[in-house]
Amino acid sequence: MAEEAVDEAVKVFDLKPTSGCLTRDVKLVGSDGWSPNMYIKLIQSFGVETEVAQHLAADYGDRAWTVLSYAAPTGLRWPLQGVRLNNSYPYIEAEVHYATQHEYAQTAVDFIARRSRLSFLNAGTALDVLPRVIQLMGDDLNWSTARRRAEWVKARDFLVSMGLPPSKNVQEELEAVKGRLGDAGPVRNWARWWLSPWHWAKSISSAASTPLAPAKSHYSRGLFSVEDLERVKRAFANADTTISRDEVGTLMKEMDLGVEGVEVNDAFIDDALRDMGVRKDERIGFEQFWQVCVDLKTSTVAPSIQATIRNRIPVNKSGGGV
Repeated sequence: MAEEAVDEAVKVFDLKPTSGCLTRDVKLVGSDGWSPNMYIKLIQSFGVETEVAQHLAADYGDRAWTVLSYAAPTGLRWPLQGVRLNNSYPYIEAEVHYATQHEYAQTAVDFIARRSRLSFLNAGTALDVLPRVIQLMGDDLNWSTARRRAEWVKARDFLVSMGLPPSKNVQEELEAVKGRLGDAGPVRNWARWWLSPWHWAKSISSAASTPLAPAKSHYSRGLFSVEDLERVKRAFANADTTISRDEVGTLMKEMDLGVEGVEVNDAFIDDALRDMGVRKDERIGFEQFWQVCVDLKTSTVAPSIQATIRNRIPVNKSGGGV
């Protein structure tokens, strides 16, 4: 489509292009670290549902790691992370935060129509999730109570263009949902509040206290325990935070990397980072750090580290034993 549009512009305005169409070879944002099986690592690393992981990998590519850095614990035995906006679709609340922090979403319609496709897929479901979307966006963008209500009215009107029946009485509908839009309060920027140590300590504590939680909160279908996820989120204040080599070392030593029979010391960490192409003086971001940890857990690192780790596959995952 892009090629056809440019070709038409060349013809209509008698332009003189210096080369042929390059669009076919231009990489999309998020394509660098994407692979068809990437969603499996998202499941293993964050403990999210398969449908959610497939959706995030397909829609965001390697940016899915950043999206999931905003994911909150579900408080369930499974999935561990990724609260859905609606059970019928794989969109999660973390995507709302990602849209406001990384994709310049400024209105509720921006999210339900232009950052996600929910309004195109099901206008009724988009209306159902609208109060929660407004609550999350309002907290991120510090909306007043009046702004939240105005966003609901505008989005409700927009959804009529997507096939939703016109409202018989908008004010009555607004009255019914206004308690779910959130209220303006202290400034609660996502990067400063949602990922703050206080908030995550409270969330993890709440999740750990649920009757469904086992005594040790490490789940067989996720690579990392809830405690390790909380440690990482404390270390990275937001998705743009980077940490030093020394901070990386401290964090990795605190985590349960499951490296059987090997001490996770400075020499081991140096080898792991070097084999991942990380320089000693380089500061490391969330995605890069998380990829190193995932590769250590799954033994997909370079041969020099594989020879050291030699993770054994447990009998219960190998299909039997001797």
